[in-house]
Amino acid sequence: GRPGGWSSFCTRRPSPRFMACVACSATPSCGAFQTRNASSTASSSSPLRVNRRARIVTPATRRGVPEESEDGPTWRDRVTNLKTNGPGDGRGVGRRNRGPRRVIKPSITRKPGDAPAVNSNDARIAAWRAENGVGANEDSVGGGGTIRNDVNTDSSEKKPQPSPWLTTDSETKQYGLLHASTATYPAYATLNTPTKYDDSPLDAVAISATTKNLARAFGLDANATGDPSKYETLVEVALRIHNERVSGDNDTQSAQKKLRKLIGRVMRGSIRSAAPAFLYDAEVETPFVPNPFPDIVRSVESLVKSAVPADLTREVTGTVASELTEWMFGPSSLTSSGGVTVVTIKKCRYLEATQSLGVCTHMCKLPAQDVVLSEFGVPLHVEPCFKTRSCQMHFGKYPPSDE
Repeated sequence: GRPGGWSSFCTRRPSPRFMACVACSATPSCGAFQTRNASSTASSSSPLRVNRRARIVTPATRRGVPEESEDGPTWRDRVTNLKTNGPGDGRGVGRRNRGPRRVIKPSITRKPGDAPAVNSNDARIAAWRAENGVGANEDSVGGGGTIRNDVNTDSSEKKPQPSPWLTTDSETKQYGLLHASTATYPAYATLNTPTKYDDSPLDAVAISATTKNLARAFGLDANATGDPSKYETLVEVALRIHNERVSGDNDTQSAQKKLRKLIGRVMRGSIRSAAPAFLYDAEVETPFVPNPFPDIVRSVESLVKSAVPADLTREVTGTVASELTEWMFGPSSLTSSGGVTVVTIKKCRYLEATQSLGVCTHMCKLPAQDVVLSEFGVPLHVEPCFKTRSCQMHFGKYPPSDE
């Protein structure tokens, strides 16, 4: 209680008529009642009158509630104890019963340079940028180089195609002769990510024979450039031939036509390499003069082509080309639809290594179309995609008239 007033336990005012605490129904034994009643009796002759000016009141407490000691816990101590131990006996919701405080760990655990997590937003953004060429030169290819636009080909009109070789996980494919070679596509590969090729001994023999035939046809020494069995040597020889024959000639169109014809001759020689030379070359000396064997071979070939159905010839040609040229172009797949056999090259190794539109067009695309039509009687349209470095060979489809 406080001086001059009722105890804090009595929350309601006393009745002035009966001078008793309505809240606790205090009887004349209540200390507060006795004090106030004695004061009013001394100041008035009538016992029913109340002296409302009395200021002396003794502290009154509710019965059964002990008074607080000065050394007891304060309200701050009690609130702290409630937060720590909880109400009652301290079991349940208090901080002490919740275990150790939770440690907030950083959510960013990837270090700079690490590949983004699979199916994360970073992985999707990286794939979208790689497919659409955002934030990088659209002509950049493997190794960080740029495709040399050394051919009069307007590829800007073609719509960019999504990259079919972009992967979120590392992928290894077998290809080549007897599928003994392997090509590894790294995880989160972009256009600038080189593919790792591991050539088998059979593919190394094919690379060496092609490098030597190509160098011999243009008067070069393949051994002087490097190891003929290495694919890098084949690329160096091809670039050197193109630079000397096309880039160094003032008449670019005439030089491109000559190069196209010479490369076609090399391709025909590779196809006929298993047969004796006198069967195809009339200038080769034989006991018979003049040499009749080339005419005989051409007559037999015409008879066979007319007897074999065109669809079967197309399918066989596409299958043979897909199996025997993977050592040069990389892994491929074969599909047939609507009278056309399509060989899809996942990522052209030749284009990725040379980084040249001219080498791709005049030393691969156009000569291959000429040779397949003349040797097998099957029209071919080679359609490289310089955006994704992929390529499709359409057997049974004629190329555009301008090609």
